[in-house]
Amino acid sequence: MYIKNYLYACSMISQAPQKILLVSPDYFTYNIKTAATNVFQHPIENDTTNLSVFANREFQSLLDKLSANEIEYYSFKSLPDTPDAVFPNNWFSTHAGSKMVLYPLCADNRRTERNQKIIDFLKTSLGYHEVIDLTHFENQGKFLEGTGSMVIHHPTSTVFAALSPRTDLSLVELFCDKMNFNPVIFNAYSSHNNVPVYHTNVIMSIATNYIVICEECITDAGKKHLFNKLNKLNLEKIIISENQMNAFCGNVIEVINRKGNLITLMSENAYNNFSDKQRHTILQTSDILHTDVHYIEKYGGGSIRCMIAGLH
Repeated sequence: MYIKNYLYACSMISQAPQKILLVSPDYFTYNIKTAATNVFQHPIENDTTNLSVFANREFQSLLDKLSANEIEYYSFKSLPDTPDAVFPNNWFSTHAGSKMVLYPLCADNRRTERNQKIIDFLKTSLGYHEVIDLTHFENQGKFLEGTGSMVIHHPTSTVFAALSPRTDLSLVELFCDKMNFNPVIFNAYSSHNNVPVYHTNVIMSIATNYIVICEECITDAGKKHLFNKLNKLNLEKIIISENQMNAFCGNVIEVINRKGNLITLMSENAYNNFSDKQRHTILQTSDILHTDVHYIEKYGGGSIRCMIAGLH
């Protein structure tokens, strides 16, 4: 018997958040400073004037669908001159025990995304009083971009991280030490240019009952250790190809709505590139909500998971 209602599921700590936070793409455009490490970004072919307009239409459509599906969210406007503000999960995360972590970002023009209004809201309205600030590592050229760099399995306090210019090994270990988490480190490369995949959350996603992961891009050296750890989670594995990864099939996130139902959020692009069998596997334990974020994916190089900061 499959159960899609989390209120009746058995888990000590929820993997899926019941509340999420998003930031609108008011100044969205192609960010040349992030493109050097993000092969998912595509340069703009034509006039860029309306790019933020198109991105905001996609964003509003997502909000409308979240509301229609009774998913509780908080939405904030972006600060001026922040082309990637729509991806807030890179600069902060929240955790059990009223903890909030602030992260060092690789591109200097992303660091202004750290919005004090959002930080104050998380502190005063949602009770995340303990702040672990890692942003000073930017001065040392060390970066860790939140739940982009790290995919966390909350029930077992396990952190999965693929190393890249945006995911420093020493900072993953420091984060895990401060949070009492266990790190699982590996390397993953894009085959067509042999560069590290920029963020772990495009390679894999962990939901309450399943894992989506691109095995093709993971190097053999760390693959056995990684899959030994994944097997211990006892979750259904959905293995995606690198082509599916490039369509953001790995960049999905499961949430819990007000009725206690598990819902997997993904882009239209990802939905169309999952096979029928893979979608069926997800639907056994989670509903699916998909929406078109073509402009955000193409020019921002991130998808639905990147757009959502889960509030744990």
